[in-house]
This record gives sequence, C-alpha cells and structure tokens, in this order.
Amino acid sequence: CLYRETDNDYWVGTQTGLFHIKNGKPQAIPLDKLFLIKTIEKDNEGNIWVGGTEGLYILDKNYAIKKIYTESNGLLNQHIYGILKDSIGNMWFSTNKGLGVYYVKEKKFRFFTKEDGLQANEFNSKAFFKASDNELFFGGINGTNSFYANEIKNNPNTPPVIINSIKLFDEPYKTDSAYWKVKSLTLPYTDNSLSFEFVMPEFTNSSQNQYSYMMEGVDKNWIFSGDKR
Repeated sequence: CLYRETDNDYWVGTQTGLFHIKNGKPQAIPLDKLFLIKTIEKDNEGNIWVGGTEGLYILDKNYAIKKIYTESNGLLNQHIYGILKDSIGNMWFSTNKGLGVYYVKEKKFRFFTKEDGLQANEFNSKAFFKASDNELFFGGINGTNSFYANEIKNNPNTPPVIINSIKLFDEPYKTDSAYWKVKSLTLPYTDNSLSFEFVMPEFTNSSQNQYSYMMEGVDKNWIFSGDKR
C-alpha cells in the first residue's frame, strides 16, 4: 500500500516492512514485528496510522511507535483493511468484524456491525475511499457502505448497569433480595471464590452494548470487556 504526503514524500507498506521515501531516499521504519501492511493514513496531529494483519500501529512525528491496538486492548478484530480520516479528524477503519472508529478527542473506540446496517461484517483490501465532499466508502463481501461521519448520531439512552447474578464457588449466592438490590456482602475469609454477572437494560440493539468493569482496590484502570458480562 502507498500513502502520499507530497509529490516527493511517500509512505509504503509491504509484507516485509514499512518504508518512508522522501526526495527519492528510502528509510526503513522499524516495527516490533513483520506483518502484511494494508493501509496507511495520517491524523491531524501528524501521527502515522498503519493497519494490517496485526492491528493498528500509531507512529509519532519521529516515526517511533506511540501505540499498538490489537484485540487484547480494544479492537473487535485486528485484521485492518483500510483507514480513513473523517472531516473532523476521527479515524475510521474496516476489519473482518465490521467498521471501527477512533474518536481522537475522547480517545475511545466505537464499533459498527451488520446489525447497524453494514453490508456485512467482513470488508476487503483496497476497498476504501474518501470523496471530495468527505463521504466515506468502505467495500466488503456483499457490497459497499457509504456515509458522512458527522451524520452518525449516538443513542442518548444510557441506562444504569445492574448486577443480575452473584455466585459463590460457582453456585448462586443465597439471598432474600433481588441481586440488583444487594448493596454489600460480608463473608468469611474461606468464602473466597466470588463472581458477578451484570447487564444493561438497553434493548434497542442489545448486541452492541459494550461493558467495562473495575474492582476497586485491585484494578488500577477500567477493564474493557466488550460484550462479555
């Protein structure tokens, strides 16, 4: 794949690595591993986004790796086909499990699948394009999706997450109250295998509900669990 900054400034991605060619002089850019690079894009901050068979790599202005995103830290699928920057600088990308977008200002991902109106969850290589009026196109196995990113609106309904199961040693915890009404538990130290299941009562498109959790005093950060509850 090739990304042109100017007539004398190119980025080239291959199966053997990433290269920056300026004024006819090629420079190999080291990554942490070799993989098939399929797409390259530049964000408004000057970072280079590289996508391929091993996820999203973000390089800073000095070409050092700034961040790597894979399925282990936020992506639904790490096979990236195409990356496009929308009219306000957010980064859209096609995968084998739908479309993703990274909201630069909020520093978070959002994902869209067939249930949101995509032609299919699987997209294709070299099938992405940004028109002069900022309409984005992504092609897949059942056709093409096109849209204006600024016309996509969020569902404003954000119901509270509730606990709908508590288990002690994999058996339902016995209580006289509904699980979501239990505010605290006091247990002997021998009862040390406890698990919870939680749910968000939002049924507009429940398969798209995404969750994060944290155990205070143990976890330092929120843990993104996707649709796992």
